[in-house]
Amino acid sequence: MIKVFAIIVTYNPNLVQLKLQLDEICPQVAGCVYVDNGSENRESLREFCSRLSKTTSWILNHENAGIAKAQNQGIDKAKKMGATHILLLDQDSIPCSDMVKALS
Repeated sequence: MIKVFAIIVTYNPNLVQLKLQLDEICPQVAGCVYVDNGSENRESLREFCSRLSKTTSWILNHENAGIAKAQNQGIDKAKKMGATHILLLDQDSIPCSDMVKALS
């Protein structure tokens, strides 16, 4: 069975836009892993994360380790959660409601 997980790296994200992204992508995938690269709005992110579903996971880094390391952190976590396929997105992506289906 295919289990697609979305990996999204963030840095000082706009939380309103992030919520829009979450609402569009999460119903399309088995899970979402957000990896924050040391954002200045870290406390707002913590509060935001505390209200998310069990299929959405966060890694909050203390510093900006770069996108490649952050993506690899997300991929490792998704694999531990049972991911068979990975979709990489950035924090500004608002996908169409059928994007994952169209890609498969």
